[in-house]
Amino acid sequence: ERLDTEYCLSREKMAKKSKEIIVPVSNFCLVKHISGDGDGNLNLVGTLIQHVFDTEKSALRSAEEPSFKYRFNDLTADDSMVQSRRLEDFREEKNATKETFQMVAPLEVDVVFDKFPFKIVTASLLIELSTTYDDEHGERLRPDILLAKEDRRNNVAVQPPYQDDEIDGGKIWKKIEKLKDKMDKSECYDLITPFPKIEYFQDTKKNYCPK
Repeated sequence: ERLDTEYCLSREKMAKKSKEIIVPVSNFCLVKHISGDGDGNLNLVGTLIQHVFDTEKSALRSAEEPSFKYRFNDLTADDSMVQSRRLEDFREEKNATKETFQMVAPLEVDVVFDKFPFKIVTASLLIELSTTYDDEHGERLRPDILLAKEDRRNNVAVQPPYQDDEIDGGKIWKKIEKLKDKMDKSECYDLITPFPKIEYFQDTKKNYCPK
């Protein structure tokens, strides 16, 4: 216990002395469906694609794992929540990397209305890219999420039930119902809407966006 305490204090001192580097990152999220069990637990199933840029400006230029680690709802994501499917390394040509992840993230469920026979809940997920400490080079790397302003589907998108196909004459409400059917794989709930509310959090003190 004493050694662990000394190690933590040593890491804390090194972190304070570390050079702060803001790393631009693109983090695309494709929402596929929501799964659940009979106890009301819900998971978001989807794909994450993380682009890391300007790798030549930090220790990421030679890192074996250049992507930033994920945290879901303030907990470090383990292998059961996120798994790497493919890493594309463009550091020599473009000073960038691209890594695709499979995601099964537990959702935080909050009750907003509960009066028999009706019960309404919200299901939320906070996706955070973790700061990385490189002791060898004395660097603290903070991921700064870049957002697409013209086409927001490049930030977060919901996977449609059909590709390039008109559904029931193109009626929008029919499309929404079919999208809800595709999205809803839970046993306890029915979706009110298949469209998520998206928010980003800017750290104004350190001037970067990690969530």
